[in-house]
Amino acid sequence: EYEGKSALFTGDAHPSTLVRHINQLLGDRGETTLPLDAFKIPHHGSKNNINQELLQLLDCKRYLISTNGNYFHHPDKEAMARILKYGAYAFSRHSFECSALCFNYHKPAMAVWDDEDLRDLYGYRAVFPPESGSSLVIDL
Repeated sequence: EYEGKSALFTGDAHPSTLVRHINQLLGDRGETTLPLDAFKIPHHGSKNNINQELLQLLDCKRYLISTNGNYFHHPDKEAMARILKYGAYAFSRHSFECSALCFNYHKPAMAVWDDEDLRDLYGYRAVFPPESGSSLVIDL
C-alpha cells in the first residue's frame, strides 16, 4: 500500500498461505475483503495456485498475469475461469468499473481471453502491451 493505492504481489505462494495471511490482515482491520488496485496472480496463472476462497477475499480492479506461456503453457484455463467467476465478475457487479486482466505478452495462450463474448459475459477487459516486445505499464 502506498499513497492510497494497493497491490498484492504473490510470487509462487500457495492459496492456503495467502488466504491465511489475508484473513489475519482483514481481522486486524475489521474488514471482510481486501481492496486492491492490482493483484499479481500467483505462479504465472497456475490452476494450483489460485482458488475460489482466495479470490473471494479480494476486491480487485486489475489481475496481473506474468507469463509468456512457453514452458508450462500458463495461464491455465481453470485458473482464468476462477478469476473470471469469483474475482473479475464479482467486482464488476458492484462497481461502475470493469476489472482488467493484464497480460505482459500477447501470445495465443493469452489472446484467448481477449474474446468479445467472454468480455461481455464476465464484465472485464483484456489489456496487453501496445506492441510485440514492448512493456505493459499499469497506472494504478
